[in-house]
Amino acid sequence: MKAIPHHDGASAFERFAVVEGIARTRRRMAVLEATQTELLALASTLATSGVEAGEGALAVRAIAAEIGAATKQPDRAVERNMGRAELLMTLFPETVDALMGGQIDNAHVSVILECGGHIADAEARARYEERVIDVAVRESPGRLRSVAKREAERAMPGTLEERHAEAATRRGVFVRDVEDAMSELVAILPSTLAHGIHDRLSSMAIAVKNADRVKDADRAKNADTDGARRADGVRDADGAREADGVSDADGAREASVGETRSVDNLRADLLAEMVLTAVPESDGAADLLAHIRAEVHVTVPVLALAGRGRTSSTLDGVQPIDAVTARRLAGDVPGLDRVLTHPFTGAVLAVDRYRPSAELRRYLRAVDVRCRFPGCNLVARKCDIDHVEDAALGGATAVENLSHACRRHHMLKHHSRWKVHKDPDGTVVWTSPTLVKYPDRRPPGVHFTIDDPDLAAARNPATSDRGKRDPAPF
Repeated sequence: MKAIPHHDGASAFERFAVVEGIARTRRRMAVLEATQTELLALASTLATSGVEAGEGALAVRAIAAEIGAATKQPDRAVERNMGRAELLMTLFPETVDALMGGQIDNAHVSVILECGGHIADAEARARYEERVIDVAVRESPGRLRSVAKREAERAMPGTLEERHAEAATRRGVFVRDVEDAMSELVAILPSTLAHGIHDRLSSMAIAVKNADRVKDADRAKNADTDGARRADGVRDADGAREADGVSDADGAREASVGETRSVDNLRADLLAEMVLTAVPESDGAADLLAHIRAEVHVTVPVLALAGRGRTSSTLDGVQPIDAVTARRLAGDVPGLDRVLTHPFTGAVLAVDRYRPSAELRRYLRAVDVRCRFPGCNLVARKCDIDHVEDAALGGATAVENLSHACRRHHMLKHHSRWKVHKDPDGTVVWTSPTLVKYPDRRPPGVHFTIDDPDLAAARNPATSDRGKRDPAPF
């Protein structure tokens, strides 16, 4: 295979040819994945057709073993893939068609199945599939997940509060042993508690890493100072050799010894330390909510605060949470940003804690939700706020010239040939070094339907029953 030229020396045409070749290859792979899905589903159908009741499982196992032998795959994995393929063909046929057309890939399909596979009503499931495919064809699987969760929630019968109350009875902690004398500790918790725990552990882990860097710098500074002093002739009984040019090996070793654990390692160690040494003080989940001091970003539709309509709030713009918990967090937890949204359009109405230096940041966080590079799903609170047109070149510090970018894509903008501009509608358009434009549309706000007849009448009085019964007196 011919070596690909270094990007700095490659022409725009060569770069474009490589990028387009990769995109075309992924579309072909999607077609092959769709074909394999149809064949696996067909294999399952052939295995069970004509067999007596109770013998279907063995027939599926037999054909899975043959496919595994022919493809050099574990037959258990083949059997799982057959079940997944049959489920897809039965529940989400339009998704398979989109995969066959190369519009989405297998990662999108996995998100659609995972988030909506539990929707029992066929009509509701079809509406869910239509909405998520429309998003999947233009967004990454990571971004699709947050939309799919919200659409699946809309498709479910009953209220989220009712389902959450029932699901909370299944909370628990489980251990699964893995290799190398390690185990997984899995906790099934309400989303607010789980995200709060993870965010607090992250903050503590980063604080440990930062504190250790300061100690390393102080140790290195002290070692340099001691070495310079000894080199000037200040010697102790064992330091004569150091003044003749022998470095302080012990000082160097001390300066180089630091925190070697990753943030993930620190999260695990801090969790173990806190759980094993802490004494319980709370009485129930309601009290635990009051102990969350990490920054938790909850988007709360204004009607959710009023307790009206079938509204769902979201945690970090991704995970739906019940309105009761959202109201509790919005009213009680210090340090929480409350975002009120319009009940019909989803537009941001207001945010809490208005301070001149923070108001603009809070508004942008509410409307951007996440990094504005196409496909990136890092939440806005973990991103930088970037001047689309550099401030040094006259770019204004204003809504129309600001957007969120994670550190990776922020650096990409400033230290590569990628260019960015922002359209009046909030779309951020990234132009690649090959001059191809990749638009990133502003994420949709929180939208929902109105079940309250009074609110529906207020929105459209001309079509309401009240308007027909009580005509205007003129």
